[in-house]
Amino acid sequence: MQDRNGNQYVERSVIAVIGTGDLGCALARRLTCSGYAVILGSRCPSRRKFNGSRPVPDVVQFTSVEKCLENSDVRVFFLALQFRHMISLLTPYKDLLSGKVLVDVSNRSQKPNGDQPSNAEKLAEQFPNAHIVKGLNTLAPDVLEGLSSDATSRTTVYLAGNDINAVNKVGRVVRHMGFSPICRGDLTTARDIEALPHMFMKGWGVPACITCCVVLVWFSVLVYNEVRKQRASSRQVYHWQKIPLNLLNVLLALSAISLLALTYFAGCLAALVQLCYGTKYKRFPPWLDEWLKSRKVLGLTALLFAFWHVVISLILVAPSTMPFLYFTQASSSSSSSSSSSSTAAAAAVAATIATSTTTMFIVAISTTPTIATTTTTPMNIENSNHSPSSSNKRNNTNNNNNNHHKNDNSNNNKNNTDYNENSNNRHHLKQKPQQSLTLYSSVGLSIGILSFLTLSVIGIVTLPSVGSRLNWREWRFFQSNLGYATLFLAAAHVTLLFLPYWQALGMNFYAEKSFICCLTPFFVIFLKLILVLPPIHRRIDAIRGGWVRKKNPPKVTLEEMELL
Repeated sequence: MQDRNGNQYVERSVIAVIGTGDLGCALARRLTCSGYAVILGSRCPSRRKFNGSRPVPDVVQFTSVEKCLENSDVRVFFLALQFRHMISLLTPYKDLLSGKVLVDVSNRSQKPNGDQPSNAEKLAEQFPNAHIVKGLNTLAPDVLEGLSSDATSRTTVYLAGNDINAVNKVGRVVRHMGFSPICRGDLTTARDIEALPHMFMKGWGVPACITCCVVLVWFSVLVYNEVRKQRASSRQVYHWQKIPLNLLNVLLALSAISLLALTYFAGCLAALVQLCYGTKYKRFPPWLDEWLKSRKVLGLTALLFAFWHVVISLILVAPSTMPFLYFTQASSSSSSSSSSSSTAAAAAVAATIATSTTTMFIVAISTTPTIATTTTTPMNIENSNHSPSSSNKRNNTNNNNNNHHKNDNSNNNKNNTDYNENSNNRHHLKQKPQQSLTLYSSVGLSIGILSFLTLSVIGIVTLPSVGSRLNWREWRFFQSNLGYATLFLAAAHVTLLFLPYWQALGMNFYAEKSFICCLTPFFVIFLKLILVLPPIHRRIDAIRGGWVRKKNPPKVTLEEMELL
């Protein structure tokens, strides 16, 4: 055979692609890389050019639709056309389609409603002698051009057709292209296949509602607490700048730990329901079934909130914003001069009082000459009728006194400057008190970091490319055992951080939001510990293995008991 440039190449299985758009060219490139000889059929071959950024390989033949359909070597045709042009284009060549396999890769422009027939069913109705197969409509051109050879990352391709031989033939081609074909049944199942591209966030509805409810509940609790505090201290000005970070950080932490607890609470309830039923063949209640299906999304949402909480906490964890996490540590110079912390505190208070008293005394001395000067002026006015000699004497005396006061004032100013310099030197020599994390807060933060890391590992395992490499025992360890350990670490993180705060509140700690959010995780862990007890755990394993509890066991006679 020859390519469109006249070059000879080895003859292989020939497949035709009708349609030279993005999807048709992507199919041609993928089939060529998979070892097939490809023929591209176009309605206007003279006007079609392939000089784009991703050109079609030279080995691909390019011809008209009529010549493509007349080629006897081609048994499989991929119809990479819009459905509104498909029937009108193929109707003139209806006789040429007899016995050919037509793969419909088109999609609907709108979401199908009810029992509306699919595009593949309409094609089968128009061309009854052809074998119609539905498939590859869920793949974008970029996915078709991917050349991944990793079997664990193969994309699933759903196929549907009335002729099982035609479906198997297309399935082999799809498998050679590097995808995993799955037959869904006859052409009536093509309606579900065509509905797949129109689905939006499938399986996220129920977990989104649960997440919104949890966030709204905790948001209402936080707003109520803030309003109650504002009413209790009406003179206090509310700091609105706390809302973007402080209030949001608390809301994210409460929501994350609650969603993580709800993720594993559903599994415990399912085990209890199976114990009550005595069998695994009876369906769960609808609400529990939807809850179980939502666990993956709830866990990923909890991971997202936890990551958000960690980022904000890195900004906010400081002595000015969370003082209950820190304690003040005295400097080495002050601790060596005092025998105990109480003595150091008393000395600090005494030094403060002494400093303030000395300062007041200096200020009083510095203002004394001004007061004396202002008081001497009325005396001179009252004694203006005395003799000149006596007035001269008094003036001389006043001048001497004024000179004396000036000298005293300058001396006092000098002493004041020396005192201030000495006090400044003492202030610079004195080290500022150091603030360090308490034991509870340091351990609590370490456990919180560990819980976030384990939750991240669980989130990574949920990825299909990672989870497909694990066997059942490994998957159960990450999703179940490590998950409950992460829930315990998260609850312990909150408990250790706020334990000193709860102790300061006394008997009112049970109404605190940080204590309430820990109730659900610890209850789930307690319930899990009950379920892993040997008698209960053996019964659950037996039920999941197929054992069924009989409500009315048959009566055994004495003869049968003797035989046993």
